[in-house]
Amino acid sequence: MIVNLSKKEMDWCRDFAKERWDHCRSVGAKRHRFDNKKGGMDELVGLMGEVAFAKIFKAEVNKDQKVTPYDFKIPIHGSVKTVDVKSTPLKYGNLLDKPFHKNIACDYYTLCIVSEQQSSVYMAGWVKGEDFFQPNNLKHMKYGKCYFVSREELNPIEDLLSDKPKQRSGKKMGRA
Repeated sequence: MIVNLSKKEMDWCRDFAKERWDHCRSVGAKRHRFDNKKGGMDELVGLMGEVAFAKIFKAEVNKDQKVTPYDFKIPIHGSVKTVDVKSTPLKYGNLLDKPFHKNIACDYYTLCIVSEQQSSVYMAGWVKGEDFFQPNNLKHMKYGKCYFVSREELNPIEDLLSDKPKQRSGKKMGRA
């Protein structure tokens, strides 16, 4: 599913990304996606994914500056669930997370791929947290150990939008 962002939404993302960047720098937060060389670009990509997710799930982006383990707390298939939205500008990106997040796992993880032109977001899919943080998904990456699920293994985002969980077979992970 591709979500197009309006000029107004993009302007908001740019402004709020700078605000988040400045806030984290002011309180000495050391988050892996802050990089002085990029000047908050990763924060912008992350916000674009959050805005796209919020748009299709009719939710609000968390504007609180407190760091929480989840981006959204929304009803999915009849009960309130936590969702962490992971975003990347890499066209062939995959879902990644650091091992220390296993202890504060969300119910669902989604992968968003931001277009090169930064005008649209491809909602690549989702996986349940309990399936994401499995030993067989822990990989040695160039920047250290990471939990990794390829985008081909993710479930279609449309499954989370439906009223009832889909029953499917195949290698997709963590059906709702």
